[in-house]
Amino acid sequence: MKKYFVSILTATYNRGENIKKLYQSLANQTNFDFEWVVIDDGSVDNTENIMQEFIQNGSDDFSIKYVKKENGGKHTALNVAHDYVFGNVVFMVDSDDELTSDAVEVVIDAWKKYDEDDIGIVAFERMTSSGEKLGSFPDQLYIGSDLNYKVKLNLKGDYAETIKTSVFKNLNFQFSKGNDFHLKGGYSKV
Repeated sequence: MKKYFVSILTATYNRGENIKKLYQSLANQTNFDFEWVVIDDGSVDNTENIMQEFIQNGSDDFSIKYVKKENGGKHTALNVAHDYVFGNVVFMVDSDDELTSDAVEVVIDAWKKYDEDDIGIVAFERMTSSGEKLGSFPDQLYIGSDLNYKVKLNLKGDYAETIKTSVFKNLNFQFSKGNDFHLKGGYSKV
């Protein structure tokens, strides 16, 4: 089995039509050193059929793993993913997102440039298809706790975060009723 640099992880629920756009953006990448791991959180729409079609008739440029589980929420899908991601880095991409054609290349280049034993997360700016940024970074490279970074700098917005697989597999995603899922223990340097 080939080892890829990036495991693109998509937790999905009833987004069969949306996931087609994501698949197309993956098929258009400039670098195919990735696997796509889709954890289906019990969809009752056509997601499973669409994923099976991608697996049977899709691109030979990248590997697709599809796992369907009983519905339990995104946090449980991320926990199930621990057993299926094997790249150096996990890149969590929502099923209604699309990637620029150079996204995988940019992620790999950043990790190869900054990868040190104590770096666990590398984050990237996200934007809408019209080019509007969903969050912004200061001009300087920041090395430290992701949580401290957002709190100290009062950063708001949505970021594309990639995480070292060895760190990801040690995180337990939990859910508090009435709140979004969160990480037990929070973020810290590796």
